[in-house]
Amino acid sequence: MSKTIGMDAELIEKTVEKRNKILADAEKRAGEVLKAAEAERARINTETDRQIMQLMGSELKTIRDRIIGQTELEGRKSLMTVRAEMLSKVYSQAESRLKDIAEAKSKDQDYTVILNKLIKEGVLAIGGNEFVVSSNKRDMEYLRKSLKKIGGTIEGATLKLDEKPLEILGGVVVKNPSGDKVYYNTLEGRLERVRRIMEARVAKMLGVI
Repeated sequence: MSKTIGMDAELIEKTVEKRNKILADAEKRAGEVLKAAEAERARINTETDRQIMQLMGSELKTIRDRIIGQTELEGRKSLMTVRAEMLSKVYSQAESRLKDIAEAKSKDQDYTVILNKLIKEGVLAIGGNEFVVSSNKRDMEYLRKSLKKIGGTIEGATLKLDEKPLEILGGVVVKNPSGDKVYYNTLEGRLERVRRIMEARVAKMLGVI
């Protein structure tokens, strides 16, 4: 009987040892799994942080580029506005100045001299011998008295006045009798040509072209 009890005790002891070993192995394995899980979590966190940083960096770059683009666009718009304002101001001043000259309100400019030159320029540009000169109503009074004399200063040119007045600030329109050759030499036309030249110069100066 004592032998049986001894065998039972030994069996129990082995069973307990086996159980303890299984528990120890399980605990060790659980620790390893937990450690691996922590490492994976850390890796995932790090990778996620890296991805988020990359994403943020990408977004920030996009926003930065957008802001820079908007700044450049706004800056360009501002320059264009400045250019338009400058040209408009200069144009208005020049137009007012030309109006004063055409109406003989300027003391330092003789409009009749300017008018004569505009007629001569038109004649030489068209070419030929006979020409019809058109002007506004105010200048027609001067041209009726002076056109023949002006024609005498241009070799081989015969000038005739068109009695239908033009709605222009000043200057003339010169054409041949058939009307198929016309040279517009009005003050408005001259001013517009200067304006286009000034637009290019101002744009280049402001760096918007």
